[in-house]
Amino acid sequence: MLFRSETFPYALNGEVFAISPVSFFQANHSLAPDLIRAATAFAEDGDVLLDLYGGFGAYSFHARKNFQQVLVVDGNRAAIAAMTAHAAKVGAKSMKGYAMTCEQFLDSELSRDTTERVSHIIVNPARTGLSPEVRAHLTTETFPMLKAVHYVSCNPSTFAR
Repeated sequence: MLFRSETFPYALNGEVFAISPVSFFQANHSLAPDLIRAATAFAEDGDVLLDLYGGFGAYSFHARKNFQQVLVVDGNRAAIAAMTAHAAKVGAKSMKGYAMTCEQFLDSELSRDTTERVSHIIVNPARTGLSPEVRAHLTTETFPMLKAVHYVSCNPSTFAR
């Protein structure tokens, strides 16, 4: 725990997030804005953005104005708490966070109505990459309105898989 605070301020793309030290964040701060712009450079706007392994929502906050609804999923409760607090702070009512694994979310939390509205997905998994269960869900059969999937990876071998 940090002295006197459970979070620290993290400035990114003109926003200041209050994140926990147990939340993942881009260690190379100077490259983060370009990475976020690249990961959210969709050819067109959409209805629902699904941000899997979304952490505190760095990508989602940058892209939120281009979507009717944004869902951020991450197994790190502290990261989702930071995302939820920041969404409330900036009035981002279209954003909702889910503190659970992506597998749990895709298997049981995502409603049929929302599934049919997902137009864009961002995935930013850990070095181990996407699980077979998550990969199986990322199809147009599961998401019939899917226009784009943007995959952020720090591990070329899992990205290739």
